[in-house]
Amino acid sequence: MRPHSIVNYVLPRIRDILFLLVFATAMAAGWRTINNDGDMPRHLLTGKVIVETHTVPRQEMFSYVYEGRPFITHEWLAGVIYYLAYKALGLGGVVILTAILISSSFFVLYTALSKEYEDRLILLIFVLWGVACSYWHWVARPHLFTLFYFAVWLVLVDRISHGRETKIWILPGLMILWGNTHAEFVSGFLVLAAYMVGWCWDFMFNRQNADPQIIKRLAIVFLLSFIASLINPFGLQTWNTILSYINNQGLMTTIRETRAPNFAQDPSLRVEFIFMIAAIFILAAKKQAIRSGQAFLLAGFTALAMTASRNIHFYALVAPFVLAGPASELTHSTIQKKVTTAITKIESQLKGFVWPIAIVIIYLVLLASGRIGKEYVLDHQLFPVDAVAWVEDHPQSGQMFNEFVWGGYIVWKLWPAQLDFIDSHTDMSGEATQLYWSVQNLDDGWQDILNRYHIEWTIIPTDSPLSQALIKAGWRILYQDPTAIILRRN
Repeated sequence: MRPHSIVNYVLPRIRDILFLLVFATAMAAGWRTINNDGDMPRHLLTGKVIVETHTVPRQEMFSYVYEGRPFITHEWLAGVIYYLAYKALGLGGVVILTAILISSSFFVLYTALSKEYEDRLILLIFVLWGVACSYWHWVARPHLFTLFYFAVWLVLVDRISHGRETKIWILPGLMILWGNTHAEFVSGFLVLAAYMVGWCWDFMFNRQNADPQIIKRLAIVFLLSFIASLINPFGLQTWNTILSYINNQGLMTTIRETRAPNFAQDPSLRVEFIFMIAAIFILAAKKQAIRSGQAFLLAGFTALAMTASRNIHFYALVAPFVLAGPASELTHSTIQKKVTTAITKIESQLKGFVWPIAIVIIYLVLLASGRIGKEYVLDHQLFPVDAVAWVEDHPQSGQMFNEFVWGGYIVWKLWPAQLDFIDSHTDMSGEATQLYWSVQNLDDGWQDILNRYHIEWTIIPTDSPLSQALIKAGWRILYQDPTAIILRRN
């Protein structure tokens, strides 16, 4: 093999550099990834139970408020994968898994765009803009699997809408995985719906762009994917659970991430806000309209992002996917053309894909050898690490009342000897959440709730109003540190 041909397989392309940047950033943000949300320990425990019992739980096992009630473990596969990563490399394994999912999502997005448009630098800027929008959603939860599945799904459905040759069986196959991994598989159907509505719009107002074969293929994919979404341990019950959760106004208004984003008060959302302003400018300045399907896609997912903060990660993929191409057509400077031509010429000769694989292997080796990853621990100021360790040495009898975001960690460490009152994943009806906030806010009858559930001890934040109220009511302090206090009835 000639020397220059070896170089062609080794030199990184822009998409490889993008993968490296996002992957390294996600690894550097690993401490935040595992500490910024209370769901992860609960998912690890669910995965552990499934791996050890070879059975997907069908009843609530971790909260005594719902103990024995039917529970749809619709994210069971994500729990298993997270647990296997944890079992292999501890919390470092969880971090590297999240880094792979995040970087692969934007790698897929950029690769698809680079096949459509030549201006690689503009594409890179817009994809990195999407990365910045998604940053605050980089937490170790099943929705990172959705980030990856959604990117692949978006690219494939767009290809179908262009009338290009696409193996449509890939989409139902992907839906089987998605439907067992995360509840947001529903977003895949929203993408299909956007392109189908776009086709109908063209049929009514611009019929020469409405190819009957395209709507036929989209409809087939929609039907096959819906059937595929039923291939899970719970069948249609998964859909029922998701729709009832979305329509539960009590939960939607209580949980922060399901409320509309506040751009004025939350600095972390300003990147998305600026992206939305840029979208208006690009679409207004562009001489030719974007395709109808993409227009409905962008409008729909912009509306979803404006409705609930938890949907911003969809916008982080849809906005660059739709806008990067039109943005590249707005500027035509001589320097830009020369740079674009040079990059395109160089990249057309490069054949390798070694860099993404190499960087993952290097980090895996560093993690396994202990060279990195010492910082990947749960923060004692955010989780009741020391308090739970005390309980492990001094087991408590009776039911417990706990801080909402700590429930997953508590059962991860103390189950099956101890169940929690509530955690951030157990409540699909809103009943326990309402009870929890009644106690936390010291509403009328809050003590009656403690009596009704025979609560004998609590593990709650040290400086909370509830801890002060319980102490005044005569509850004894068993343990106290700056983060958590354990109280018990006299």
